Amino acid sequence: MKKGFFFLLLIVLGVGGYGYLQFQPIDAEGQGTERLVKIVQGATATSIATQLEDMDGVIRNQYAFRWVAKKTEMESKFKPGEYRVKTDLTLEEMMTIFTEGPGILRETVRVTIPEGYTLAEIVQVLLDHQLGEQEGYEAILIDESWLSSQDFPKEVQKFSSMEGILFPETYEFFTDDSEEQIFQKMIHQFVQVYGVLTEEDFSNLVEVTTLASMIQGEGKAAEEFPLIASVFLNRIEIEMPLQSCATIQYLLGERKERLLNVDLEIDSPFNTYMYAGFPPGPVGSPGKTALQAALAPAETSYLFFTSNLDGTGTHTFTETYEEHLAATHAAREKAGTE
Repeated sequence: MKKGFFFLLLIVLGVGGYGYLQFQPIDAEGQGTERLVKIVQGATATSIATQLEDMDGVIRNQYAFRWVAKKTEMESKFKPGEYRVKTDLTLEEMMTIFTEGPGILRETVRVTIPEGYTLAEIVQVLLDHQLGEQEGYEAILIDESWLSSQDFPKEVQKFSSMEGILFPETYEFFTDDSEEQIFQKMIHQFVQVYGVLTEEDFSNLVEVTTLASMIQGEGKAAEEFPLIASVFLNRIEIEMPLQSCATIQYLLGERKERLLNVDLEIDSPFNTYMYAGFPPGPVGSPGKTALQAALAPAETSYLFFTSNLDGTGTHTFTETYEEHLAATHAAREKAGTE
């Protein structure tokens, strides 16, 4: 009888001791290490608790965290931002930081950079979201040594400008990020995406990115991107001018529905109606699909493509100039523009 009682007592004490331990800090007071925790907009006590437990070494038990959050009525008061916490904090002390965080809370802003945007357009989007200052961006852009001083592959460091290598994507920036930090993050994302696509081969970076930027500027239907790539490369092979409207739009600094003959007479190496071969560099920031098309173009004999003018963003691809003229006429006739 006595043995059974003591055995039961040991079980109760063991369970109680284990439960008590789950509410304790990872490290003893004064021996904690600093950890960086990022709380996103809309995070709940449950999602934060799971995040902290998955980080390993921040809290002991997510259910203990959730219980304390409910008990202290902090479960709906967490603020987004980046926090520095130490592993010797109690759960309540950690929650106080996440809900108040004087001096360590950094607010974030979500920004989408559309595919095909030029460097100037990207900077304007950032400014529209109150990220950085015009003077700060301009100072970096006119600094010819900035790219070469950064931790990027040497081919990226040698890029003539940042046109084409600020990767178009949705980012979450800290509101107090510097212009330099913002550019670094976007270029690192470009390097990561491009590196995966090429198995870290950056040898043809300028040519591929330039071609991809024209594909992005000309195409709207992603399934056509490899076909557009083939047209441009077929023209390069026979030394035929690329005649890319995207390069003229770039020169104009605006997006026009229809180019005029006078637009095609701008004397610039970026004018692919006037000069054969690729322009000196990208005419916008291509997305992943456009980069893939430039790296793996379709095998065709097409030399022309014309818009179908039907609202789908698709084109008709042809091999001869006569076929091109016929396709253009048919599209305009159908759309009622001729």
